[in-house]
This record gives sequence, structure tokens and C-alpha cells, in this order.
Amino acid sequence: MADQKTSLPIFSRAASKPVSVSKDTSANAVGNPIYAQLSDGVDKLDLVVINSAYGATPVTLPVAGKYEATPTTYDDGDAVPILLDANGRLQISNADEDNAHVSGDSGMHALVVRKDLSTGALSSNVDTDGDYASILQDGFGSLYVTQVDQNGKANTETSPMYVQVVDSNVSALEIVDYDTAAAVAADATSNHDYEVTATKTLKVHKIEASASGAMKIEAQAGPVASLATKIVGFTSMANPNFIYDFAGILEIPDTGTGTLRLIRTNRDDDAMDVYSTVSGYEV
Repeated sequence: MADQKTSLPIFSRAASKPVSVSKDTSANAVGNPIYAQLSDGVDKLDLVVINSAYGATPVTLPVAGKYEATPTTYDDGDAVPILLDANGRLQISNADEDNAHVSGDSGMHALVVRKDLSTGALSSNVDTDGDYASILQDGFGSLYVTQVDQNGKANTETSPMYVQVVDSNVSALEIVDYDTAAAVAADATSNHDYEVTATKTLKVHKIEASASGAMKIEAQAGPVASLATKIVGFTSMANPNFIYDFAGILEIPDTGTGTLRLIRTNRDDDAMDVYSTVSGYEV
């Protein structure tokens, strides 16, 4: 068998210990991998080889996008890659809903909808009452707001806004309730009650009380049948005024005839007049 010296040696191993070999039949190793093709029978799985563009070799599976100087036009239903710009940033196309945007605008456009107040329809031109339009900024990056007249047109000297001047309480929510009692006897009391308007909640802003001498002021709140004390204060001849600011955190609903009660007790030796004010608003 003169040819045996030039033949490859026969390598044998127990059947229970098979050896995986690479494409050139050498033993499989880190530096000598097996090549495999992943396919569903029609399409092959395409894996991108990591290159120097990623910098240091990543330790996780990277998700790559695709840069196309001339973007491909795809058909409906196509699976398409995520597009990147020339610097590797996510590419977002410029909005051009109705040619209202200036060519070359960059970034993501936020759109608002303007309607024709008379018809409710959207027109094809944002200058004619309504359509999709960009939110604009001024030269300082602040939101640009244009004042408009009663017809939705830009406010000018010849197209003024109408302003109505009223002398009544516009909101009907503000509460300033004053009460006084004359000649309250020593050690006697006088109540100043404010009953919350039906379906409303009173947010107490401030209570104030005054007398010429010593007086105790106790503020109670809740359903009229189960009022609970919230604050107690005192006045004297040297300090005849008592003020407490709740800043709206004391809320009294109308449930069970919701009431704020100020109990004014004369702690002086003689009869005196007492005064108090409740201020707040109802919502």
C-alpha cells in the first residue's frame, strides 16, 4: 500500500462521543467555527457583521438600522429596515401634510388642527380658516401666539378683539362673608355661620376676627349636625385682631348642610361688639 503515506490518517472515536468538525473536517474550535445557514427554505437569515463603526466590540446583540442616501420606495406590506441618517441618528421624515411646512425643516413636527368655525370643515390651506398647521416658535424659542379677533383672524387695528367690561361678579365663586354682633355679654358667645351653597364645596382661604378686648375664636367645619373644631385663636386689648390663613386647604362640601362656624366668645369683663370675616371660594 504505497499510497497510504500520502493519505489522511483514519481518526476513530467511540460512537458515544461524536466530534463536530468544521468545513475543512478539522475539529470545531473558537478559531475554526462551523458555518451554518439559517433559512425557512426560501429566505436566509442575514446577520450584520459588527465593524469599527460601533467602536468597542459590544457585549450585547446590537440592533442596527440602515442608511440610504437615496431611500428605497417600498410596497404596502413590505418589511423594511429602520432608516438612519448619515450620522447614524434615527431618520424622521419632514411632515408636509398640506405644504404648510417649509422645505428643509428638520425634527419631529407637532401638528394642531384648525377648523372653520362656521362650517367645521378642514380646508386645504391653513391661511383660509383651518387645517393642519405647525406649532410655531418665536426667535427666543418660546411658543408663538397670535391674538385673533372674533372671526379667528389675526388681531389688527382694523380687526380688533371685543372686550366686555362688567361690574358684577363674573365667576360667582368668590366668597367674602362678614358678620358682627353687638354688645355680646361677658362669657357669652355669638356664632358666625356660613352655609355652603348647594352642589358646591367651600375652600376656606382666610378667617379674620376682631374685638376691642379679650375674645376667643373657634373655627368649626363640617355637616352642621357634627361640626369639628379646626382652629382656635385669641385676641386681647393689645392685639385686637386675629387672622388665620388656610390657603384653601380647608374644604367643606355641601353634604349634610356643610357649614363653617366661627364661635366668638367674649373673654373680657364687659360687654363688647365682635366682628369676623370668612373669605374663600366655592367650586
